[in-house]
Amino acid sequence: GRDYREVAEECQQRYDGLVDLVLVGNEAEQQQHDGLDESFEQTDDDWNDLIFAFCDYWPDVKKAGPGASSGHPWRLNGFRLDKLDYVSAHPVGKIPSDRLPQLLPTGWGFGPLSDWIDGYAALGKPLVVDEVVAPESELGAWGQAGYLVAMLKQLNDPRVALSMVYCWSDRMSPEKRM
Repeated sequence: GRDYREVAEECQQRYDGLVDLVLVGNEAEQQQHDGLDESFEQTDDDWNDLIFAFCDYWPDVKKAGPGASSGHPWRLNGFRLDKLDYVSAHPVGKIPSDRLPQLLPTGWGFGPLSDWIDGYAALGKPLVVDEVVAPESELGAWGQAGYLVAMLKQLNDPRVALSMVYCWSDRMSPEKRM
């Protein structure tokens, strides 16, 4: 929709002095063949235009992006990460070292959290983990609690500047019960 520069300028005018960090972009590196209907696919040029707008109109606030969710750091090739203070990403379905296997459903997950941290940290920026996801509908109440504890414990890593748990509102994703 709207022009990136217009949005960046409006955000700066409205929120300057109230925020310490702006997350720029969300799941921008997803590709159409991934079949994710919630994806916000952008080309690297589109995302670069977005980050440049925020750099131009709001230079004094720290920036993180692009909210990578694919688990493939190489998909950020072409993204101007040098304009960011942090790389932000979502460790969707990653398995923490202390994975509490008795609490996780058989076959659940997409590889070790440690590999995911290593891959994104290799991009040379501190990490902002802006979506730690643990759907109760997939993990059950006990699995969800144990998973979140183990994830946040392992994300207490010197390469991770900030971690956030995603969506505690049943109204946002009623079918997933976060």
